Amino acid sequence: MTLQSSTTDSWQRLLDPAVVQSQTRGPLPPRPALSGSYRERSYPSVAARPAAGKLPGVGMVVVITVAFGAFGLIPATRRANRAGELGRSGDKYWQAFWITFGVTWFVFGVLPLLMMIA
Repeated sequence: MTLQSSTTDSWQRLLDPAVVQSQTRGPLPPRPALSGSYRERSYPSVAARPAAGKLPGVGMVVVITVAFGAFGLIPATRRANRAGELGRSGDKYWQAFWITFGVTWFVFGVLPLLMMIA
């Protein structure tokens, strides 16, 4: 018996349901029946989510963009996608992000440099 076969035998003994059940208290729960492949399983799609009338506002996009810069892309993307799910345009979220990002860079980046030069 080689080292590899003895290792394989020990793993098979560990995975044997009878051995596992003898080492645990009570019966093992039944294994879930998996039918079909991963792609055949049905998961609720994003479109199945109920549409809740109001669109999200742009305020959080502006606040997060001012506070954290490029991380404002995260709420802008999420809100634009949500607007798309509701059949509306998500352009206002992107406009809010880019305008806020540009103004923030100007106020905290370019303006202090101009004041140092003058």
